[in-house]
Amino acid sequence: MATVDDTAIAIADEYAGAALVLAERHGVADDYLAELEDFVRYLGTDAAFESFMESPAVDEERRREVLERVFRGRMNDLLLNTILVLNGKGRSDLLALFGERFRRALEQRRGEVEVRVTSAHPLSETLRERLTQVLTEHTGRKPRLVEQVDPATIAGVKVQIEDELLDNSAASHLRRMREAFLERAGRDLHGGAQAVMES
Repeated sequence: MATVDDTAIAIADEYAGAALVLAERHGVADDYLAELEDFVRYLGTDAAFESFMESPAVDEERRREVLERVFRGRMNDLLLNTILVLNGKGRSDLLALFGERFRRALEQRRGEVEVRVTSAHPLSETLRERLTQVLTEHTGRKPRLVEQVDPATIAGVKVQIEDELLDNSAASHLRRMREAFLERAGRDLHGGAQAVMES
C-alpha cells in the first residue's frame, strides 16, 4: 500500500462514509465488512495481485474486466461495485486503507472501538472482563478486543486503541489492575496449598 498521508486518509474516509450509508441501507454492513477484510487480507498476501491492483502501469479498464470476471457473483455486489469505483477513479492503491477506515466508521456508528491487546500470556476471563470495563470507562465506547500473545512483551500487557497506545495514566491503571490480580491469584494458590497440607 502507498504511504499513508492525511490526504489519502481523507479520501478513504469519504469513500468509507458513502459505502457505509449504502451498506446499512441494504442491511449488509457486517457482511460487507467481512468480505472487504477478506479481500484486503488476500491483497496483502498475494504480491502479484497487489501489484496488479496498485500499479499505475495496469490499465484501469483491464483491471475492471479482471475484477468483473473473477469476483462478480462470488462477492457482495455492493462491495465489488465500490472496488470498481475506486479503480475507475485511479484509487485502487487505497483499498487497504479504505478497508481500515470503513471498519472504523462502522465501529464509531455503533459506539464501538477496536482495541489491540498484546500480552505475554493469554488473558484470563476475569482480566478480560476487567480490562473491558476499564477500556469502556476510558474510551466511552464498547471495546472490541483483538488479543495477541507475545512472550516478549516485557510490561505484561500492551494496549493500543486504534492508532494510539494508552497514555501513562491508563497504562498504569491497567498495570496496577494486573498486579492486583497476580497478587490475589498468588494468595489463592498459597491458601489452597496450605489447605491441602493441613487436610
